[in-house]
Amino acid sequence: MYGQKYEFDDKQNEIILKVATRMSWAGLLFIIYGIINLLAYFSAFLVIEPDFSDTEFLMELVYEVAVTLMYIVIGMLTLSVAKYFKLIHGTDGEDITHLMDAFLSLAKLKMVEVVLFAMVILYILAYKIPFVIKMLSAPALPDATM
Repeated sequence: MYGQKYEFDDKQNEIILKVATRMSWAGLLFIIYGIINLLAYFSAFLVIEPDFSDTEFLMELVYEVAVTLMYIVIGMLTLSVAKYFKLIHGTDGEDITHLMDAFLSLAKLKMVEVVLFAMVILYILAYKIPFVIKMLSAPALPDATM
């Protein structure tokens, strides 16, 4: 598909396998972090009675769940990229094809990261910063020691 067959030597294969292994661990940790966060958010509902009529609470909840899901998606895509790098190490004669597939998968991962983080930044700019400014400009509460 990408030209003539090529095979990386043993030293190059070990480097590629090291990259794949580290990417697999990173992807797995992203997923675990996301799952733990989701469990923490939903278990908090067992302890408190959330006020779903509170717009600020809902916005914060949507933000936190969306960011958590972002970590899970990034983790899954990272595992997908790692799979292609592992194929380079584990097959013969198709190294360039697998390398190109790995680069295509990596490009998709990076595009998803850009879009997701851009959405988070837009949310922060549109909601969190105005909220902080509103809170800072609110009149101070009277001192209780008086």
